Amino acid sequence: MLSRTYGVSKLHRITRYYQLARLSTTVEDTYKSAYQQSVNNPQEFWAKQAEDLSWLKKWNNVCAEPNSPFPRWFEGGKINLCYNCLDRHVEDGFGQQIAAIQESPVTGTRSQYTYEVLLDQVTHLAGYLARDCGIKKGDRVLIYMPMIVECMIAMLAAVRIGALHTVVFGGFSPDQLALRIKNARPRVIVTASYGVEPKRRVAYKAAVDEALKKSTCEDVVERCIFFHRPMLPRVGIEDSKFFVDWGQAMSLGRPHDAIPVESTHPSYLIYTSGTTGMLQQAPDFINYIIWGRVCVWRGTLSILKRNDTSFQNRFGRHRTPPY
Repeated sequence: MLSRTYGVSKLHRITRYYQLARLSTTVEDTYKSAYQQSVNNPQEFWAKQAEDLSWLKKWNNVCAEPNSPFPRWFEGGKINLCYNCLDRHVEDGFGQQIAAIQESPVTGTRSQYTYEVLLDQVTHLAGYLARDCGIKKGDRVLIYMPMIVECMIAMLAAVRIGALHTVVFGGFSPDQLALRIKNARPRVIVTASYGVEPKRRVAYKAAVDEALKKSTCEDVVERCIFFHRPMLPRVGIEDSKFFVDWGQAMSLGRPHDAIPVESTHPSYLIYTSGTTGMLQQAPDFINYIIWGRVCVWRGTLSILKRNDTSFQNRFGRHRTPPY
């Protein structure tokens, strides 16, 4: 298991969790002060923010070439976003803390997930991607799923092994999905049988089948991990070598440690809509310090929402419309 080679004490981290949770309710009051500090002394300000992350190797300097168009943040540092999202909280004694509550008004189901449960599932899927699919640092994984907890697990599993993931909105047509497959050229696609709306089901697998044919990338995509939605009819699998059941992938995958990556290593690709022209790919190179910071601010709280589900955290309940 990876351990932090640099960082503050456990007591300090836990204290900071609660301090930051309290501060998050008064962000408006503290924003101006924080902004001014970042302008007056950016090196000191961002170094302090980075102290709240778990670094697997400390950086050499905060920002190299700060006046260039592409400054290099935390050069020499090694970090992993998945480690900061899950492992650190389990190591700090929050393993039994509820991380996410999944509640579906459409299906009438409710589930909750602790940090230990999420970490276990993420490490197994990461192991399957790395060892059984051969996914390595820098490879691409495309995720086309409803906003269910398995979508989050797939994202974190990719990040854990240094792969780049791109999440495709479930409302996109097979044509739009095909464009993103053609551009991203993923080695693995993760999808589901259906999405759920109040009056209909959205056939995700059928869209993937059509998109693969239109993308002309069938030789690039090596495998599709397929999650059957519970309580819904199972869809047929034509190619058992290409389509792998989610449960099978989980059982085959052996737990995989979070690999250290550079602080500037991208974790995902995000696309413009493409409605007014060709879609553009934008790799997220600075998300580690930003999203790592979010993980600390929300330390032991749920941060996930879902289309046909509401997710609840200690700040209250959030609902998003189904699609």
